[in-house]
Amino acid sequence: MWPLLRERAWAGRRVLMLRGEGGREWLADRLREQGATPEFFSVYQRRCPQLTPAEQGLLAQALAAPARHVWLFSSAEAIANLQALAPACHDWQAAQCIATHARIAARARELGVGHVVLARPDARAVAEAVGVMQGRPLQSFSL
Repeated sequence: MWPLLRERAWAGRRVLMLRGEGGREWLADRLREQGATPEFFSVYQRRCPQLTPAEQGLLAQALAAPARHVWLFSSAEAIANLQALAPACHDWQAAQCIATHARIAARARELGVGHVVLARPDARAVAEAVGVMQGRPLQSFSL
């Protein structure tokens, strides 16, 4: 987002930043460097979900048949939450995912995900990445 915003005149402007409890510090720092005053408002909480029995069953199915599922990660925190919800000894090598940022892709690789595709965080790029994954010819898409 910063490449789109950095060309604007920020000096003396107040910027309302909607976020979870914390986060967006990098962007706030860039805005401050340009003379803006970021103000934060927390609109959601970040926490590991508590799965219902049906959701636990779906997770178990996805972990048991990784070739039939593709994980979509838009935050490294989501990866950490998934890791916390999965059995401690789970082998992620057969898993496949789409990550919407290079740092998120790196975190997926650290977890041990065997096939990671990097795609822009928009619906078209993600849909195209799913199609590409079926043939697995690329490691990134629409950057």
